[in-house]
Amino acid sequence: MKINTVKINQRSRASSSANKRLRKSGYLPGAISGKEIQAVSVSIKKDDFRNMLTTSGRNGVFKLELPDQDPYTVVIKEIQNDIISREILHVDFHKISLTEEIQTDVAIRFTGMESLEKKKLLLATSLDAVTVKCLPQNTPETIDIDVSNLEKGDTVKVGDLTLADGIIAQNNADDVIVVVTEPKIQVVEEDVEEADTSL
Repeated sequence: MKINTVKINQRSRASSSANKRLRKSGYLPGAISGKEIQAVSVSIKKDDFRNMLTTSGRNGVFKLELPDQDPYTVVIKEIQNDIISREILHVDFHKISLTEEIQTDVAIRFTGMESLEKKKLLLATSLDAVTVKCLPQNTPETIDIDVSNLEKGDTVKVGDLTLADGIIAQNNADDVIVVVTEPKIQVVEEDVEEADTSL
């Protein structure tokens, strides 16, 4: 796989006011941590980070390059967003080795929903992500589940998933991901007042 390299800068100050100034100037504050390294405070251009997500996804592998240093091979550990505006406030990266397996959550995506809608069926989901263990470069962006052939009462469990070679689900095989149900029809009883026919 091709791993994109993105230039970053080291931050000397990590205060909230300094971070606010960074964001106003088009940069995101961030940090790199990992096994056997001290955490490094960095900044990355907002546009570069958005491009990273667009081209490689949330579970992609990247190289972050500081001036005059060897690049860090990383995955995205956490993205902090503003609760109201959803603006990205801070990014945490985790330094990894391409020869060591990692454990990460992969989002579930359902396909074939149109078929269920025609049958007037619904999905009751219990999990929206599955924890997998694999080499970083083999991490899927999503785990796709085709629900087009499911019927009322059908259940999909973690053990039913077909994952690529080298990708192992860490959840219990009996953990339920989704159950197919019918929509509940709510019957509202109205009180009918009898007309007073007395003279």
